[in-house]
Amino acid sequence: METVSLINNLFNLAFFTRQTTYKTANRSIAMNIINILNYIDAHYNEDLNVEMIARHFGFTKQYFARIFNAYLGENFRSYLNDLRVNKFLQIRKRVGKQETVIKIALDCGFNSEATFYRAYKKYLENIKAKEVWKEKKRACNSLFREYRLFLLLIKTIEEDLKQIIAKFKPDEVALEE
Repeated sequence: METVSLINNLFNLAFFTRQTTYKTANRSIAMNIINILNYIDAHYNEDLNVEMIARHFGFTKQYFARIFNAYLGENFRSYLNDLRVNKFLQIRKRVGKQETVIKIALDCGFNSEATFYRAYKKYLENIKAKEVWKEKKRACNSLFREYRLFLLLIKTIEEDLKQIIAKFKPDEVALEE
C-alpha cells in the first residue's frame, strides 16, 4: 500500500514540477521531497516531527511545512500517521494475532494507544470518504447512462413517428391532387 502511495506521490511531484515556471528550482525541491519521503519511510517508527525533519534537511520549519503541504497535499503529521497505519496493517497481516495491536502500533512509531486509535479512525474515515465519493460517482454515471438511454428511446420513437407519418403522406398527397 505504501509503495502505491509513494509512486503516486512521485507522480504528483513529477507532474507538479512540469507545471511550474521555475523548473530547475522545483526539480531541486522535488528531489529534496523524494529524499525526505525516503527518510520518513526508513525512520517512520522513530519519534519524528516537523522541526527535526526540517533541520535534518537544512530547512526552516515553516519552509519545510509549506513545501511538504504544496507537494503532497497534506501536512507532515497526517502523512506520517497514514504511513504508520499502513505499516501497522502490513505487520498485523504478516504476524496475525501473535502480537497485540498496541505492541504493533508502538513498534510502528505511535507513542500511545490513544494516538494510534485516533490515527486509525481518521485513516478509516478517509477510506470511507473515498468510497462514498466513488459511490456517488457511480450513481452519477448510472443516471447519465439512464439519461442517454432515455434520449436514445426518444430518438427511436421520433424515427418511428416519422416512418408512420411517411406512410400516410402519400395518401394525403393523392387526396390533394
